[in-house]
Amino acid sequence: MHQNRLLPFITLFLAAGLIAQPSARPIQVPVEEYQLQNGLTVLLVPMPNTDVMTMQMTVRVGSRNEVEFGKTGFAHFFEHMMFRGSKHYSRERRDEMIQQYGADANAWTSDDLTNYFITATVSALEPLLAMEADRFINLTYTKEDFQTEAGAILGEYNTGRSNPVLTMSEALRAEAFQRHTYGHTVMGYYTDILAMPNQYEHSLEFFRRYYRPDNAILTIVGGIETAKALALVKKYYGPWKPGYDPKPVPQEFAQHESREVALTWSTQTNPQLWMAWKIPAYSNSNTIYQVLDVLKEAQFSQWGELYKRLVIDEQITRSLRVESDRSRDPGLFTVQATLYDETLIDSVRTVISTTLSQAGEHLTEEQLTRIKNHLYYAATMRLNDPSSVAYQLLSFAQLTGDYHSLQYYYDQLEALDLSTIRTIQQRIFQPARLTIVTLKQEVHQ
Repeated sequence: MHQNRLLPFITLFLAAGLIAQPSARPIQVPVEEYQLQNGLTVLLVPMPNTDVMTMQMTVRVGSRNEVEFGKTGFAHFFEHMMFRGSKHYSRERRDEMIQQYGADANAWTSDDLTNYFITATVSALEPLLAMEADRFINLTYTKEDFQTEAGAILGEYNTGRSNPVLTMSEALRAEAFQRHTYGHTVMGYYTDILAMPNQYEHSLEFFRRYYRPDNAILTIVGGIETAKALALVKKYYGPWKPGYDPKPVPQEFAQHESREVALTWSTQTNPQLWMAWKIPAYSNSNTIYQVLDVLKEAQFSQWGELYKRLVIDEQITRSLRVESDRSRDPGLFTVQATLYDETLIDSVRTVISTTLSQAGEHLTEEQLTRIKNHLYYAATMRLNDPSSVAYQLLSFAQLTGDYHSLQYYYDQLEALDLSTIRTIQQRIFQPARLTIVTLKQEVHQ
């Protein structure tokens, strides 16, 4: 995060001193950035042509930060707990206000963050800002409240277990990450969820440790007057006390050979093949994620070569998708294939690994230009409403602490060439980086 200041950076693409030269294709978002004395980073984006606004509070804590043995699932737990009321706003009063102002409020948790959002008309800015600030500063809950919510999370987990996707995700993470906390899902380990009702004191410590202004980013986008919005933010969030106390996240062991897990499923399901390669953490200083996004478009979009071959032409796979979320620590580029016939798993595996290891060799300058244009214009099309603008900014800011990373990403994408793509492709898609999980129908004797 930037040091304490109250000096705005007027636009994302004209911030003096942060971008060495003008961007060829700027992402035009009129961001004003501030940092309160308590360390809270505030991003304000006025959109004069709308009377809608969204407030998104991004706390840079996710399942990645669950480092104590036997205590996973707490980042996700607070996604739930934060809706149960605070010192000055009961759960019932909160629900009444959301209904009164026609607001949409929710939250989500990932490996690296927990994000809370509320969207309403801009006339509701102050009352909703006051309500939101209270739960971050004054969250209160009894041991009984805690145990009730822990039981609800167990129910959510048990519902998820009926789908093989959760089982496969757990197996993949556990095999790929044998030390790092990416080795468990956001839900946490089942045994830890069962034990969660007995972890009330740890929940209080987890909240004190991570729910701090110096570990958070508040983004307000929409038909706001930025001076008024900033004054209200200072009024309601100014009393929030700093004290972010991160615990070290264990580093993953180096992987030197491919790993594989074979699962069976007792009820009827389609066979699955998941192939995941280790990829570095997101950084402004490399172009790995830009290369991976180009390859995803070239191979897995509806006009991508692998998609056309396996899903449309040969009809071997029912679906083919990729997950490669930008992550604060080294993560995974995961190809998920759902097949019709489990006897074809090995052949599909060969096709995917061979194609990806050579994908850059077959890419032309014309195709690269088309993909760059598509990715850039897709990004600009997502800047047409307050919620999408806020998400774009926070998705980069939470990784690096700097919202300018959004522009850096597209600057590097614009400069990407075929030689770089081929070099990175050869580096990433190696057997030594690969973890495979398969799922087949259980055979009953």
